[in-house]
Amino acid sequence: MQPKRHTMRIPLGKGNDAQTLVLEYDPLAVYAPTAYSSVLLVRNIDVQPDDVALDLGTGSGVYAVGIALRGARRVVAVDIHESALETAQHNAELNDVSARIQFRRGSMFDPIGDDEKFSLIVSNPPCLPDPGDIDLMIPGTIMLSGPDGAHHATVLLEQGPAHLLPEGRIVFVYPSTSNPRKIFGLLDQHYEYDILAEIDIPFYLHFLELWDYLRDLKAQDISEFHEKAGVPYRTYWLIEARPKP
Repeated sequence: MQPKRHTMRIPLGKGNDAQTLVLEYDPLAVYAPTAYSSVLLVRNIDVQPDDVALDLGTGSGVYAVGIALRGARRVVAVDIHESALETAQHNAELNDVSARIQFRRGSMFDPIGDDEKFSLIVSNPPCLPDPGDIDLMIPGTIMLSGPDGAHHATVLLEQGPAHLLPEGRIVFVYPSTSNPRKIFGLLDQHYEYDILAEIDIPFYLHFLELWDYLRDLKAQDISEFHEKAGVPYRTYWLIEARPKP
């Protein structure tokens, strides 16, 4: 069966003349850029013309391509899945920015050299708590990140400073359902940071599938969410962090 290709258009500015990021993807092969967290990050990130950026977990290429369109000088985009890299490369060509993006296969910082430094590291890290016995369709399996959902964000914050230029920053999105106390504890200890934006998002498919497990984590103060009219909502934060001197 031929994959079904979807198209998404994301205006990168607020006015009618804003530049538009165009993405084509197969939602059964790659994490779809339709998630609120994806839009939250790509539309609110501040990119400088001289930025050399690293996109960890590029997926459809939404961040790498969006950052390049906003004027970053160079972007390195990493993903562990070949299907994601193929999609991201296609979208880079579609938006005419492939000359400024280098794609590498691997998990998080694994394909990044010890001496490579960036002014901007961007990530929407996998953050779905893994009960260990869940059978999710792609892209649900791509989202799993350890029993509390915090594994990839922990790697980001623990290893990120070694790959930042002076005054470099990490910009990432993170949900309240995935041990936010741990992540904000790391931020408080090692970073100066700002919450650039905050939104509440209703649970969708994979979070609804894990509702009972998330309730158990909430009882242990590992997960945070609330309900409105019986519908569960999680909070997403857009965070900019700079290592403490």
